[in-house]
Amino acid sequence: MSRSNILCKRLHQDIAELKRLNTEDAEVRFKVLQSPFDDDDDDDDMPKSVAQKECELIGLIYPQSNIYKDAAFKIKINLPPTFPMVPPTVTFVTPIYHPNVTDKGEFCNGLLTRNSNWLSTTSLIEVVKIVTQHIDEPDPANSIRAAVGVEYTNNRAQFEKNAREHILKYGEPPLSAVNESKHTAEGAVRYRATISNTINIKRDMSETRLNKVLHKQIQDLKRCNTQNAPVRFRVKKSPFDDDDDECDTKEASAVDKTYKLTGCIYPNSDIYKEAAYEIELGLHKTYPLEPPEVRFLTPFYHPNVGGDGKFCHEVLKKTVEWKSNTTLIDVVKAVVDRIDKPDVDQSIVFEVGKEYVDNRAEFDRKAAEFVKKHGLPRN
Repeated sequence: MSRSNILCKRLHQDIAELKRLNTEDAEVRFKVLQSPFDDDDDDDDMPKSVAQKECELIGLIYPQSNIYKDAAFKIKINLPPTFPMVPPTVTFVTPIYHPNVTDKGEFCNGLLTRNSNWLSTTSLIEVVKIVTQHIDEPDPANSIRAAVGVEYTNNRAQFEKNAREHILKYGEPPLSAVNESKHTAEGAVRYRATISNTINIKRDMSETRLNKVLHKQIQDLKRCNTQNAPVRFRVKKSPFDDDDDECDTKEASAVDKTYKLTGCIYPNSDIYKEAAYEIELGLHKTYPLEPPEVRFLTPFYHPNVGGDGKFCHEVLKKTVEWKSNTTLIDVVKAVVDRIDKPDVDQSIVFEVGKEYVDNRAEFDRKAAEFVKKHGLPRN
């Protein structure tokens, strides 16, 4: 299908307006790198290639969000012969880590699909605005990379780390950096070094903020060692010394990058209420953006506790169940509640879960033996 003269003129006008966006104070920044029109083309003398087939426009976008603002990203806008009657397709040439961009660079936005959302009055400037805004404000509900969308929702710190590593590896220098470097190799090296330093600073700041959250939650948990607490818990070992402030933690494990918090829980069910039980919470440096790992240090007979002490609860999985506003008190409550009310559907030890359902008396007998043999004093 060929492009009519009217559509060619419209396309030429859109691209001409887009070229004016290559300034710091533009409403949305875009630098045209390759156009279907030569600079000296006017709208009365269209290249035959433009009139007869699909053409493409290549340029740089400049997102403004904290994650992506340190680089520019090259995109390709494919313009069908009937544009603007039908929307263009957008592909990222620069690899980008984002829920709405595939690893092949395909970009997804409902406004750029061939349905009632697309309007023929939409200009290329508006297309660039849509792309830039969507990069700055990801839509995980409409992810085309499901794993990245889940990570963005449940583990933002890890998502930002991965995104910034992509920027460091693939990102194009922003306009100011391009002008300064004059496209020299030395300038590119300076740009990469600057971005790397920025990422390290942001990572350090992020860990400091998370340490403050962790410190406060542990302090709240220490106040739970009373009979009238919302859930009773006695902290035995904390990643903070008693005189630590909220910014200083002991060194995390060099192997798994986690802090360890240990303490005793006090279940209330008939089987387990005669003793206390020591558990360990493995707290990732990104807590509370991702859940802790809970392990029983006291040997325990229960469908939801493995032979190695591993504890299973759906709320503590890296899925949509975990919420970053979940506190350590909430975690302890979830553990105690699951101990008092086993969930055989989530059994770690199948045989114990089956015994709990089919032969409760035998289960109670074995559990009581474990309590008598391994349980800790409740005082």
